[in-house]
This record gives sequence, structure tokens and C-alpha cells, in this order.
Amino acid sequence: MGMVTDIERLGEDIISSYDRRVKSLKELSDEVHKMLDGFPKERMTDFNALMKEIQETQDKRNKEVHHLLQEFKAKMKEVADEIARMSAEWHKISETMHRRRGGKGAKSNGVSAKELKAFEDVGRSRGKEKR
Repeated sequence: MGMVTDIERLGEDIISSYDRRVKSLKELSDEVHKMLDGFPKERMTDFNALMKEIQETQDKRNKEVHHLLQEFKAKMKEVADEIARMSAEWHKISETMHRRRGGKGAKSNGVSAKELKAFEDVGRSRGKEKR
């Protein structure tokens, strides 16, 4: 009879271990389902945080670019004004030279040495002022 008792005990152990394994697998399955249900929520939270950060960065870059463009336009206006001023001054000098040459062309030798020296002195004095 010892063998019958051993087989009965073995059968009970198998049944009880089966119940424990089923219970353990159910708990594990429930835990995995909870974890899988949480992933989309976490992913969506992370996605929203990243999108907010991207939008803030993009807004910041847009403001920086707008500011840089405004500065560039202002500098370009300054340069254009300076070019216009220098062009007008050059035309005035050119007309003066033309008149001093007696209305002759630019290649004319009609400028006296005295007039040429005076013109060079004016050019040198203006060069010193700008430094």
C-alpha cells in the first residue's frame, strides 16, 4: 500500500502544483496586460511633451530669424544710404574736376598742376578724417 499512497500523494502534488502554476501564469498575464495598456499612454505623454518642446524651439528660432532679418535690413539700408551718399559726393567731385578742366573730357591734360595739387590735398585730408 505504500506505493498506492505514494501515487496518490504524487497525483495531489501534480494537481496542487498545476493550480499554483495556473494562478502564477494568470497573475503574470494580468501584469503583462497592465504593462501593455500603460505603454500607449506613456508613449502619448512622451509624444506630447516632445511636440511641445519642438514647438517652443521652433517659435524661438522663428523669433531669432525675424530679429536677424530686421537687423540685416537695417544694415542694408545703412549701406545703401552710404553708397548713395558716396555716389553723390563722387559725382560732385567729378563735376568739379570736369569744370576745372574747362569742360574737357576726363583724359584731358587741361588741369593745371596747381589745381591737381589742390585736388590731391583735399583727397588726403578726407582720407584722414575717415580713419
